[in-house]
Amino acid sequence: MRKTKTTANVSAKWDHCCRILDNLIDFDGSGVIEGLSLINILERTGITDNLDQILAAVESRNEQTGEPLTKGLLETNLFATVQQFPTFPLDKIFEMAIQQDIDHQVILIIGLLGRGKSALSQFLVTGEHDSESDDTFISGEMGHNGGGVTTDFWIGHYPLMGNTGTERQRFITVIDTPGGNDENIPNFENFKRLQSVIKRIRFINTILLVVSPQDIMRRTETLNTYLQEFALMMQQKNLAANTAVCVTRGNTLIPVYFPNVQRFEQALEQSVLNPLTEAFGDSAEYFMLSLAKADYMVQPELEEQTKERLLEIYTKFMQIKAIDCQQMVSLETRIRLLIQKHVALETEHKQMTEDLSQTKETLAETEKDLEETQNTLSETEETLHRTAESLDDTKDALDREKKNYDETFLLLQAEREERQKYSEQLEAERMEHGETRLKWENEVEEHHQTQFRLETEIRNHKTTKTDLETKDEMLEENRVFIKTTKQELEAEQQKLEEARKDIEKLNAKNRKLESKKGGCIIS
Repeated sequence: MRKTKTTANVSAKWDHCCRILDNLIDFDGSGVIEGLSLINILERTGITDNLDQILAAVESRNEQTGEPLTKGLLETNLFATVQQFPTFPLDKIFEMAIQQDIDHQVILIIGLLGRGKSALSQFLVTGEHDSESDDTFISGEMGHNGGGVTTDFWIGHYPLMGNTGTERQRFITVIDTPGGNDENIPNFENFKRLQSVIKRIRFINTILLVVSPQDIMRRTETLNTYLQEFALMMQQKNLAANTAVCVTRGNTLIPVYFPNVQRFEQALEQSVLNPLTEAFGDSAEYFMLSLAKADYMVQPELEEQTKERLLEIYTKFMQIKAIDCQQMVSLETRIRLLIQKHVALETEHKQMTEDLSQTKETLAETEKDLEETQNTLSETEETLHRTAESLDDTKDALDREKKNYDETFLLLQAEREERQKYSEQLEAERMEHGETRLKWENEVEEHHQTQFRLETEIRNHKTTKTDLETKDEMLEENRVFIKTTKQELEAEQQKLEEARKDIEKLNAKNRKLESKKGGCIIS
């Protein structure tokens, strides 16, 4: 990177700003900056002037925009303001950065040697490419055949394409890099220095990969290696989100190099976009640019089209989160870690090879066991086949037995039902005889009571016999009554005798029924 007094001043003040930004911590992860917290940090780092104005600027911005000041926005505006006003004191730079309502991007230009990176950088900051101008982004005299090749980093802060005639201020900080595949500057050394630069800048908004027709004509290992090494240096999972492909001399590709757009896009995909996807994690959009003034003499509309496409690129990446470059590990450390991983992988591979050999031996033994098992299975299969045939025969016999059993079961079931009906009839008769017996027992009891009364009356008559004898008149009168009573008694005794005979017959019949009920009926 070319050193001047202004550059040294910008670098020193930006380093101071970075220390302040590093001390700004948001515990809720929102990135919002509180005015008092910022003032305290400024005061601790030696900035004591203009603190009230800085606090007022934070509060005023929050009121005017309706959105809080964030660390990311302050970082972007500070980097722009430091480069715009490098001679201003830091307190004034902070105040202006907070107050400024501008768009600002850090754009990194990459690509192989002689692809037009410096021309694109110059066009981005001036709105045209003038190969005779040495004010911005000129190429040195080293590289292939000298001329047109950048040999060092150029970093500049400018309005986008001169920013003339636009309502909103748009600024860019452009980092123009030496080309890849330069025999004087190896990619490793180039990326090592680039990593140091962008770590100090802290963030990158946009990466522009510049390719020319020679990159699209065929896929080369040079571009593939360059992209892989660049991705290794950046240490990001997906660089494609912040990347665009710029095709220089785009107006000459069709039909000079390709007959139609379809053939051009197929070639671009194979030679550029596929290697980019492999290295950056995803594909990126491409833009056709015409930077040479000579092209505008033939097709004047190309100049306006190129500006529109560059403005489209700028607008697109304003909406995308910037790449954080602060956590990048140096390439030496990165390579050292990769070597350690490689050694560990070799050790693991050796162990896996030994395990594989053991597994093969085990597999051979297993195959032998398997063959023996297969033979055993074949014999078992034959045995099972014979057993199956025997089982089929047994099944037929069982089916016949089952049929016989079912028929026997039906017969037994019918017999059981018949027996159940007969049992129910016997039970009904038993109940009926029980009721008859109870009835006769009641009658016998009643006759006993009558006999008892008669006997009592006879005793009474015997007791009164003396009285009757002494009382002939009464005896004569009672003789008729006694005779009549005696006849009734004889009649009752005759009935009692008949009842006894009936009871004996019923008892004999009950015994016969009980003997029948206890017997087994066999059909």
